Amino acid sequence: MKQLNQYQRTKLNKILLIVASVMVVLATGIAILLFWAKEDKVEQPTYEDTIVCKHRFEEITIDLNSKTVKRDDKDTTLQEEFGIPNEQAYSIISSAEAIKNYFVNSTFEVSIEQGQVHLKNPYQTKTLLVEAEQIRDDFDAIEEPIQIQEGLFILKYDTEKRTKAAYEYIKSNLKITNIIQDEVSYIETLNDESQTVYSGNDANEKANANTLGATAMGLENYKKIVTDNGSASDVIIATIGYGAAIDNTYFNNRIDENYYNFTDHSKNIYETIPQGSRILEVIKESTTDNVKLLPLVVINDENYTTTADIIQALALATEKSDIICYEFVQKSNYMIKLALKKAFEKNVPVCCVTKSGEENEDIFPANDGTTIAVSSVDKNLKPTSYSATGDYLDFVASSTDVKEIFHASSSVSKWSGAEYSNAHIAGAIALIKSYNKNYSIREVYNFIRDYCQDLGENGKDTTYGYGFPNFSELKISDLDKEKPEIIELKVDDTEWDKTKKIQIKAKDNIKILGWNVTKTEAAPKELKRSDNVGNTLDTAEEVDDNGKYYIWVVDTAGNHITKTIEVTKVDKISPTIKYTIDESKKEDEKVITINVTGSDDQSGLHELPYSWDKLNWGVDNRSYKATANGTYKIYVRDKLGNIAEKEITIKGLPEKGTAEIDNGNIIKSISVSDKWEGNKNKEVTITFNNNLDIKRRKITDADVMPAEFRPKQSTETIERNTTSNETTTTNETVVTTVENNDIQGYTNLTVTVSLEANKKYYIWIEDTKGNVTSQGFLIKQAE
Repeated sequence: MKQLNQYQRTKLNKILLIVASVMVVLATGIAILLFWAKEDKVEQPTYEDTIVCKHRFEEITIDLNSKTVKRDDKDTTLQEEFGIPNEQAYSIISSAEAIKNYFVNSTFEVSIEQGQVHLKNPYQTKTLLVEAEQIRDDFDAIEEPIQIQEGLFILKYDTEKRTKAAYEYIKSNLKITNIIQDEVSYIETLNDESQTVYSGNDANEKANANTLGATAMGLENYKKIVTDNGSASDVIIATIGYGAAIDNTYFNNRIDENYYNFTDHSKNIYETIPQGSRILEVIKESTTDNVKLLPLVVINDENYTTTADIIQALALATEKSDIICYEFVQKSNYMIKLALKKAFEKNVPVCCVTKSGEENEDIFPANDGTTIAVSSVDKNLKPTSYSATGDYLDFVASSTDVKEIFHASSSVSKWSGAEYSNAHIAGAIALIKSYNKNYSIREVYNFIRDYCQDLGENGKDTTYGYGFPNFSELKISDLDKEKPEIIELKVDDTEWDKTKKIQIKAKDNIKILGWNVTKTEAAPKELKRSDNVGNTLDTAEEVDDNGKYYIWVVDTAGNHITKTIEVTKVDKISPTIKYTIDESKKEDEKVITINVTGSDDQSGLHELPYSWDKLNWGVDNRSYKATANGTYKIYVRDKLGNIAEKEITIKGLPEKGTAEIDNGNIIKSISVSDKWEGNKNKEVTITFNNNLDIKRRKITDADVMPAEFRPKQSTETIERNTTSNETTTTNETVVTTVENNDIQGYTNLTVTVSLEANKKYYIWIEDTKGNVTSQGFLIKQAE
């Protein structure tokens, strides 16, 4: 007998104490008399199972005539089912009475009908299902109640007898809504049909095959939209049924971590039948990588399931997944209905497979109002041999061309079956939820319906439901009607700058295509794009002017949003320059002072704002002393380096004149000073050519030889003849006598005279030999 834990022993003691108390009061005297009257003691009650079936079953039948045994219509023996030796088994099945006697001390229910004994055992899973608002602790379970959902509990026991005792006690004594024995169901495998045969072992054909539904239903197009646009939500499809070969590399990175095997309560996932892997294959082929697969095994490798396993799987799928793919059909079940109702309330769609049969056949849960029922069509969109019909049908889908990838065979390359139609619809819903994660079941349903090709009678009918979903013409704009959202738009306008950066942050439910910044309300002709833009945007746009800017953000569906922002602290304007001219010292010091004042209404003047050569800047050089007429340029800069410049012309200062000299060899150069008195320059300096043999010289204003230059008969003293307005300087000694024609005259002679402008003058010289020459010139004022 299995050892009880402390919790179990406590529960058992409670019941035993209650029973013992009653028995002590009512039967103490009788017990004493019996004790003395009999040698044997009263046997203590036991909850140990003496007869246990090795397998799960719905019903075992024994034919009294043929002496044969069947478990759910499959031939077996009592030895196979209960370990009874053949000799003893033959004795047991000799009569109905013998069978009853054998099972009398067990939880088996025995009924006899027309020569057949029917054995059932509603306690074989040692599990009870309780519907109640809350549950107390006097139920004698081996562990705490498992709360499946609000108002639904599972109780587990160590033996079948204890399970039965608890069931009868709870039902009779506790105030609950409902208590049900855990039902064991045999699930008939839906027929798979092999389609094509490889031509030899054509691995290439096998590798490149695709399920028909992925293309015929436009799921390939849908997948491309999701792949191209990205930003898909994580979506989980839970499959409830047969499990899958999840260790196959085909499922790499697609299996959700919450997978579970409820048949043996472990993480040991495998395919109880090959259909399980092919169902997941169809879903994977029909969806993008954001869709994960959550296999939950509830059917063991003998095709049995239990209500408790199913409702636990439904509860986990409702909590952890977004879509449920129900892989099998069964009889209607009240507790499963409660679990389906909870999934419906949580907006988790349950897609259900159907099978062919009479319209009134009980195909559960496809015919439950909370689920989506799917039937099958072939390549030509005609009903298949396994297609179901009925008012409960919602859609049909492709069920053929499921490639064989898990169990390599030299003969079978593809399969078809009703369960694959259901898987395609589950995949389609996963793609819908990729961009609409929070869609309600109604919204999902209507979306599929709106893209259905109506194959039968107008509208919904019993053969095709609403028809065959086809997303081949689907566009991103059909999926996305939501505008992007600008979540942050700002510019730092606290300080002046030459440019400003507008910070833009935006998001979109799917993907941002691009953005732009304009100065007008007109939509930009082009968008700025970036390779790494997804459903969020974080960028900065540089602008170089003040004013209102329009920010545009556009998503891949063409939806756009526009917001405006004002920029006020861009400074690209140069300072303003004003100046005055001070001529007060023009005459005395021959200086005109330029005084400059700069101003800037934006960023302000630089700390060293002024320069007259654009190289040397300062604050004290805003004044400039001009000593000559001409054009002067002042530069003024602001704090941001914007530079203004202005030309200032000075005309009031006296200027040196110029001279025009006629051809000749007397005059070396003439310098005209800036000392003017009206039209007369007071300092005209004439420099003679060197080594001239000058006896005398004279300046006249007519081209007539001076009289004194006429030749004389005797030697004479050289006179320094000067006019009243000239002075003479020389670097040599003045020769005062002339002897034997070997006299050398003045050298490097320079004279300064006062002359009028624009008047022709002539300079005359006589050498010691009496030769006279002249050279003309005039002076001019500066222009």
